Amino acid sequence: CDKSIDNTVAYMINYDSGDTIDSATVANGMFTFAGKVEKPIMARILYKGGRQRFVLEKGNILVVVDSGYVEGTPLNDLMQANNNAAEALQKEYAAIHNDSTICDSIKQIKYEDVDARYNKMMNEFFENNKENPLGLAAFIEIAFDFNSERLDSILATCPDGFRDYKRVQKMITFAQNKAATAVGKKFADFAITAEDGVVTKLSDYAG
Repeated sequence: CDKSIDNTVAYMINYDSGDTIDSATVANGMFTFAGKVEKPIMARILYKGGRQRFVLEKGNILVVVDSGYVEGTPLNDLMQANNNAAEALQKEYAAIHNDSTICDSIKQIKYEDVDARYNKMMNEFFENNKENPLGLAAFIEIAFDFNSERLDSILATCPDGFRDYKRVQKMITFAQNKAATAVGKKFADFAITAEDGVVTKLSDYAG
C-alpha cells in the first residue's frame, strides 16, 4: 500500500463484533499478520486512510488494501470473483450513464436490467454461502432495507446461529423500530424525571 502510511498501525478486527484480533506496524507500504485460525470468520483491516474486508481462514492471504483485491484461500478467492463480477456491472452502469446517444427512458430500462442482474447475483451468492462467513457479508448487502417480515422469512432459511450475528441483530432491531414508529402506529410512551423529582410522560402531551 501507500508508503506514506509507514510507521502507522494497521488493525485486524472481527467484522461482526468489532473486536480487535491483531495489529501490525506498516513498513515499506506493507504489514503482516500471523497466527492460528480456529474457524473462518469475516474480518476487516483498518489502516490509516481506509479499510478492507476479507475472510480470515487458514492459509496465506494477500490483501491489497489500495485496490481492495484479496486472494490466496478458497473463500477469499470466491469473494474476489464475486467482487469482480459486481465491479463489471458497476462499469456497465457507468457506461450507460455516460452514453449520450440514448435517451433517458432507454437508459432507465438499461439501469433496471443491470440492477436486476446485480440483485440476482447477490441473492445467489448469499444462498450459496449461508454456511460460511461470506453469507453474513452478502446478507448485509441484500437485506439492509428489508422490513421485519422479510428479514424473518430469510432468516428462517439460514443455519442455526446466523441470527446471532451482532450485525444481523442490529438489522432486526432497526426494522422493528422502524415498523413501530411508522405512520399510524401508536407511539411508545416514556417518562423523564426532572431534578425536582417531577415525572413527565410523553402521554401527558398526547392528543
